[in-house]
Amino acid sequence: MAIAFTTTRAAAQPPRPVPYKIVRVESFFYYPQSNVYFSFRTHQYIYPSRGGWQIAARLPHSIRIGREDRVTVEHRGFDVWTDNPVHQYTYARRYVAQPAIVYTPDRRYNGY
Repeated sequence: MAIAFTTTRAAAQPPRPVPYKIVRVESFFYYPQSNVYFSFRTHQYIYPSRGGWQIAARLPHSIRIGREDRVTVEHRGFDVWTDNPVHQYTYARRYVAQPAIVYTPDRRYNGY
């Protein structure tokens, strides 16, 4: 009797609601030195152009990636450029050259 009760109770539960809009998580390569994204799913580049963002299968000749360092970035949806200020702040800082230490003899420290 207990088996029949649990079976009936499990079958009587309503199905779980499915979200209306399911937003998939997209993965991108982000190239901090060029400020360019590459989508894994669509194999397209996303780069800044004339105050906006351009999506294309190939990069223009003015942008070269080569063997730059890249970072994998995940974003909910395809509009990864909305998080670009955060990505620039987070990842571009490691590519800023450190100030050079230059030796300059100073007369104040002669003899020490």
